[in-house]
Amino acid sequence: MAAELITPTDELSGLPLSVAPPLEFLQRDSNVTNWHHLWHPSTAPELASLGGQALRNSRIQLVPIHDHNTGKHNYHTMFTGPPLPAADDEDTQFRLCVLACAGYLPEDVIDIRGDSPFRRPMTSEERRFFLQQPFPEGVSSRDVKRYRLKLIEASRSEIEPIELPTNREVQQILTERNERHALLSYNNFRYAYVPIREFFTDYALRKQPNIKEIVIDEFLHTTNVEKKKYLGHLLLAKKSETAADAVERMYKVARKAGSLHPLMPSHPASLVKYKLGNVETREALFPKLENILLNAA
Repeated sequence: MAAELITPTDELSGLPLSVAPPLEFLQRDSNVTNWHHLWHPSTAPELASLGGQALRNSRIQLVPIHDHNTGKHNYHTMFTGPPLPAADDEDTQFRLCVLACAGYLPEDVIDIRGDSPFRRPMTSEERRFFLQQPFPEGVSSRDVKRYRLKLIEASRSEIEPIELPTNREVQQILTERNERHALLSYNNFRYAYVPIREFFTDYALRKQPNIKEIVIDEFLHTTNVEKKKYLGHLLLAKKSETAADAVERMYKVARKAGSLHPLMPSHPASLVKYKLGNVETREALFPKLENILLNAA
């Protein structure tokens, strides 16, 4: 039987509802579970744009395979997908992606365990299940080697030689990073970082915050490397703030209601800025930022 039902969405956020979980801890084992993209179908033209691809990958739920696509009453035999914003509706795509990345949890779920699926409030046990944190990822020798190679490459642009950390120190750095990532994550939800970063970068860089011309001029023409970095990060932060205006009210309402991940920042601009990448990744955006500012002059 072909799927006929439209996936219900949350009234406040517009995010699709999650599939009601089984409550036991879900192993990331392809024989038992797989990942359900809440924004679907993948072939929808609305999900083909840069913002559409980010939206498609912004909320992915770990579910038992029999609930997802193999069981008698699995999700995909019943639901065609949620209403999708237009491919060029970047403001809506951005707002939905920010809320998903902030760990927004709708109050309702889709229960598909009976003969007919139905929408119902999430139980307290299900909420605790969704709030489970993943185990931190391990650090391999390959991870350590890759990190050191990046440091070596970055050091070549420095005037003064820098002292590289030892393998043991790198191991500790990466372990602590993975522990921080786990603290900010859910075990049963994830998003694909690369399409989110690419969309947020494109969206934020095109924003025109109210910045004094003298600041822009100094960024474009200073030969002081440290000042260039400072001003570049300042401009990216201002653009992130302007981009976040589209979702600020809803973000704050959701955070006050306890609907976001408990460790999310108080303002969505911080989340947007961090999704542009780490310090080095954001500094790699400076040439593109320069071109945008020059063309806007």
